[in-house]
Amino acid sequence: MAHSQTSPRYDRPKVRAYCEYGFRGRRKALPKLAAYGAAKAGLIHFTRTLAAEYADAGIRCVAIAPGPVHTGLVDKFTMAMIVRSVPLKRAALPAEIADFVRYIASNAVNLATGSVFTVDGGLSIRS
Repeated sequence: MAHSQTSPRYDRPKVRAYCEYGFRGRRKALPKLAAYGAAKAGLIHFTRTLAAEYADAGIRCVAIAPGPVHTGLVDKFTMAMIVRSVPLKRAALPAEIADFVRYIASNAVNLATGSVFTVDGGLSIRS
């Protein structure tokens, strides 16, 4: 995991931000997805724990909780059904999520650590 790779470089890290990829299900229980939800919630807790452990070194740790993303893993019909429930009426492109991660990792957001950033086109306001 990233944590084990970070520890040896604790004294002089080149990167001062660590970003974990979470999901919106951390707030809403979904039927038949208990293990998946528990794993994602665990990633959120892991990120918050890393934030506490590395704060003294100036390393920020955050998580991104994206909504639907066009990745090609979901067929067009299913994606169209999913997107209907998104207030902005579209799924993110992978590049848009990457842009958000780049922004969060930049010096423009120096005080964010232990946080979960929801990037879901407004989907979570309906949950």
